[in-house]
Amino acid sequence: MVEVCKGFILSRSQIIEYYAHSTLVDDKTAYLKHNILPCYAAGSAVINDSRYKWKIYAGGIGEFTSDSKRFLKVCGKDCCQKMPDVCQ
Repeated sequence: MVEVCKGFILSRSQIIEYYAHSTLVDDKTAYLKHNILPCYAAGSAVINDSRYKWKIYAGGIGEFTSDSKRFLKVCGKDCCQKMPDVCQ
C-alpha cells in the first residue's frame, strides 16, 4: 500500500484550498456516504488561533484534531471539481 500511496502529496496551497472549499460533516455522514481511501497526507496547522493536527484522505475526507476539539470535513462535488488531486 505504501507504494500506491506515495504519490498522494498535498501542497500548502492545496491544504488551504481544501479547508476553504470542504464542508463540515458529522462522523456518521462522513463514514457512510464517502469513501475513505487508505492514502492520506498529514501535518499540522493553526486554525482560529488553535493548533490542529490534520489528515486529508484521498477521496476527500479530512480529519482535524486539537487537544480539545475534533472535526471532519468532506470535499464534495464542487470542491472535488476545484481540487481533483484530493478526490482521487
